[in-house]
Amino acid sequence: MTIERGASAEIRVEGSLGRDGKWLIPLTYQLATAAGYPAGEGRFPLCFQVRQGKYNPGTFARIFAEPALTDPEMGPLFRASAWQAGLQKAPDYDPKRPTAEALASASLRLPDLKTGRGGVLEDLDSSQGGAARAVSAQGVFSCRGSDGLAHAAWGWKVEAFARVGGRWRKLATTSVKGDGIWTVSVPYDSGTLRFVASPMNRYFHLRGEGGDYAFVLADYTSVPSSVNVGEQFLDSWTTLPNLGDTYDRAMALWWRLLFDARVNPLRGESIRIVFPNTRDDCGSGSGSGIPWACSKRDEFRIVLDAGNAMIRDTVIHELGHQLEAKHWDDQGPGGSHTLTGCFSRKLVLSEGYATFLALWLFNARDARRAMAYGIDHEAPGAGTCASPLDSNEVWIAAALWDLYDTHMDGFDGLYVKDRGLTLATPLVAAEQPNLAHFHRYFRNFAEEGRTEPADVNGVNYIFTQNKIRALVR
Repeated sequence: MTIERGASAEIRVEGSLGRDGKWLIPLTYQLATAAGYPAGEGRFPLCFQVRQGKYNPGTFARIFAEPALTDPEMGPLFRASAWQAGLQKAPDYDPKRPTAEALASASLRLPDLKTGRGGVLEDLDSSQGGAARAVSAQGVFSCRGSDGLAHAAWGWKVEAFARVGGRWRKLATTSVKGDGIWTVSVPYDSGTLRFVASPMNRYFHLRGEGGDYAFVLADYTSVPSSVNVGEQFLDSWTTLPNLGDTYDRAMALWWRLLFDARVNPLRGESIRIVFPNTRDDCGSGSGSGIPWACSKRDEFRIVLDAGNAMIRDTVIHELGHQLEAKHWDDQGPGGSHTLTGCFSRKLVLSEGYATFLALWLFNARDARRAMAYGIDHEAPGAGTCASPLDSNEVWIAAALWDLYDTHMDGFDGLYVKDRGLTLATPLVAAEQPNLAHFHRYFRNFAEEGRTEPADVNGVNYIFTQNKIRALVR
């Protein structure tokens, strides 16, 4: 059905309740211009909980993000669920994937594109005191995704704490491997031993508005020399839907940035992804106070509302802005914008590059359609701003995609051979983002034989096809 601006309509939805009576219905809507052309997509979560036969509508945060317990020192805590019979695993349990520690180390071995210098790894707190004995601990941790399948909680941090003298003391830290397995040797002396998993690593971490997320895996009052906490998972059907999906997408980006683009995305501190965002309207200026998603570039922070977390492209787009913040001195003005509208060159360049990051991650290089936010960037709609030139973010993302993809169409008759060069080049082409600089770099690549075919005019055609002013010699 079509709903005009300012109008309303009744929509009938059907679904099934979980064991705890919680019900989340993701409503997907397609945005369109006044002429009916695609202008993006969005999702809105309808949340209910049935209690004593009555439907109780509520917010995502109230129904799905309430902690199981609150510890005076550790703060709000959730509990991991024991593995359920019949829960199927996705085919992504891969022990060959690098650990979060290995990704951090590899990132820091790469020179920063801007400074040429590497960073410094965080030191782990391993001071314990007392005569400790080694306790070998292991387990398997997964997250149920929005597809209903279990996915390895690859990269999640697992920590061991002991309750000594009325206080919790951290004893050891490890991370979940690509196959969901975690192992750690704990220098244990006395007290209750607790294992906690958190969606946290050196690149980014997910947290609530009230603090970091932590999931209790097990507590031991009697501690043998070897413990196996078993197989557990975050049941996103009842607790924090899309948290696991969001983490997986960001981990996949980190991996590909390193090994396909040779880009170190680490900033001065781990980027905080606040989810769900229930307060920040991202400066929309509408006065509505409706929470949204945006990147706080100078604060190493992203806010992500429950609706935008359902869209796979959003967290990657916002992490793209964090990449820009690291490499561009003049990041552009930011602010309110739409996918199809005309805006300043700095704004559309920033937004277009961030969307290209999602295209690059989620679309095959030879795809005939390149989808992000419900728009095919191989063929932006007629309703997308085309005049003046250099004024729309979809066209910017489409031009970068045409330089990257191997599918030839229209005036797109070449591609940059290196899988990561199209992504990395805008980060180093200029400290102040400038389309003319980017264009010159890609023309140089063609002259150097780094495109297929090596055709300078082919670069010009791609820029012109995508409503970007081409340089003339």
